[in-house]
Amino acid sequence: MRGYIFTLDAILAALAALVMITAIYFFVSGTQSADWSKVNLNSQILDSLAVLELNDDLKNAVLAGSNTTLNTFLNSMFPEPACGYIQLRNSTDSLHVHSLKTGCSRTGRDEVFIARRTFIVGEDIYYAMMEGWYE
Repeated sequence: MRGYIFTLDAILAALAALVMITAIYFFVSGTQSADWSKVNLNSQILDSLAVLELNDDLKNAVLAGSNTTLNTFLNSMFPEPACGYIQLRNSTDSLHVHSLKTGCSRTGRDEVFIARRTFIVGEDIYYAMMEGWYE
């Protein structure tokens, strides 16, 4: 009699495991990859401004008045079809430096993610605004 109960218990455990695996499969397969791409792009934009500031790239772009470093960053860090645009403005909201990823257009965008970060150069306050979208 013990053999039957043990066998029945093993069959029920295997059946329960199969039901759990099937439920997890259907749950995971229902996730849209486009939704995760949007989350990743938004996080990448926020992180990018932090990295640019910590590496003094924002400060150096303001001091040099050049967008070369920003162009290099955008072109290397944003894989296709992601696009990015960075602008650096001073405390009076005057545009100081800006950069658009090569091959991207700022027109006809459906959904844009925006991040801002404030930084100081000498005694002046600047802010960086970064936009990201998919073409």
